[in-house]
Amino acid sequence: YTWHVKDEETKATKAAVQQFWEAPYFLNQTHLNRYEAWDAFEFWFSMPDGGAMAHADSYQEMTISAQFSGVKRWRMMMYPNLTTVLDSFDDFDTGIYPTGRWQPEYEFDVGPGQCVVFPPCYIHETWSDPKINKQCAAATTFQFNIPFPAGYIRNFLPRLSSSHMTANEDSMSLWAPYAFLEQ
Repeated sequence: YTWHVKDEETKATKAAVQQFWEAPYFLNQTHLNRYEAWDAFEFWFSMPDGGAMAHADSYQEMTISAQFSGVKRWRMMMYPNLTTVLDSFDDFDTGIYPTGRWQPEYEFDVGPGQCVVFPPCYIHETWSDPKINKQCAAATTFQFNIPFPAGYIRNFLPRLSSSHMTANEDSMSLWAPYAFLEQ
């Protein structure tokens, strides 16, 4: 279950939860990061043998997932390089599976007090192994803006432009200028 406090709750509920929310210490160095973490959080609850199917989030900035309890197994991969529009697929839950392109580059566990950080459009799936987790695992996810992943955007913009991030999220207006900066 995902509790999207950031964008699917009433303003009153979000404000009530925000009273108890603090950005992690490493994001308090800038007002922008502190505000983004405070404003953009959601909570993930995974019962044993539960999790999230492979998907790419709709965020234009870096994402952190911090594990509160339980252990979550992550599998991740870079957005695949698509040669034509005919190769496109639904980047949301399960859309990559029938394409044969789901080839995770990384697999690792994240336990209580640990975090995983990933860039925009990185496809990921999570699972709560019932051999390890006997109760509900809980985590939070939020974004941050500084440092902006300019090198990543610059190097992979052609690949990212094939994703939902350009058609549905207008990411090109933010990302395109980074493609032309001197390295």
